[in-house]
Amino acid sequence: MVTIVPPILGFEKPLNENGGRKPSLGLVLVCSGCSNRQENTGEPEVSEQNVPSEGERREDSETDREADTDVGESSEGAARSIPETLEQIPEGYDAPADQQEGTLKHVIDHAIQDGRMQPMIIVCPTYNNTSPEDSSSYSLAFRLTDNYHNELVNDLIPAVEGRYSSYAEDTSPEGVAASRMHRGFGGFSMGSVATWHTFQYCLDDFYYFMPMSGSFTTDGDFMSQIVTESGYGPEDFFIYAMSGTDDFAYSAFARQIEAMLETSDGNFVEADNEKEGNLAFRVQEGGTHNGEYAEQYIYNGLCWFWN
Repeated sequence: MVTIVPPILGFEKPLNENGGRKPSLGLVLVCSGCSNRQENTGEPEVSEQNVPSEGERREDSETDREADTDVGESSEGAARSIPETLEQIPEGYDAPADQQEGTLKHVIDHAIQDGRMQPMIIVCPTYNNTSPEDSSSYSLAFRLTDNYHNELVNDLIPAVEGRYSSYAEDTSPEGVAASRMHRGFGGFSMGSVATWHTFQYCLDDFYYFMPMSGSFTTDGDFMSQIVTESGYGPEDFFIYAMSGTDDFAYSAFARQIEAMLETSDGNFVEADNEKEGNLAFRVQEGGTHNGEYAEQYIYNGLCWFWN
């Protein structure tokens, strides 16, 4: 069910002489829809490509911790802006023709190597069951996305961040919540629905959200109520939403975003940076509902979240 997609910063958690853990960058969960369900292969697949040395991890960790309060700022102190137009995945980033199932891994590897995003831990889970018959049941899929947060916070995050070095000092609810600024969740299609449910139930655990071509509700007040009842405000999260004009899910997805921005309590503010708001919506002209565009959206989102 879980695949660790390299590169990874931190790799296995090192112990210091007192038994303590050394943290590194955060965790990103990318949950794709039914058609892209990952097969359960038991042990997570891990690559050592681009893994920094122990000294580099320590230095990077100390530097990043000092910058914790500067979310949304570049090294020069200016707000990081999301481009108006989605960037195409650069030529040569895709996997070789005989390795197309690992395309996203190759895209992320190249992006990190070229300095477009920071090294990070990426986990590709699924909300779905392992039975192929379940993938065709939309009513079951909606129930599973609604329940997925239980497995996410109780099993998946502790399993990954308990083994690999991350900003979480420990995997207790308090430790996970304290490191939420370094964790994001995104998904395409039904994975987008899972993303909205993660926003609904897990604001304590995540700061960045990347829903793509999958709507949850057109009730903007309901979405705003989620924020208020969770005890958070508009400065406590950022949503980067993406879809395509020729995507069958686009209309409903766009209506949800519009409804959220029309709420009167100010919990959702459209902006291209974190200083001025917390919601950006980008649309790919001609984009359809398939994995090629999902990969483009993921690339754009991760390059901005952790650039």
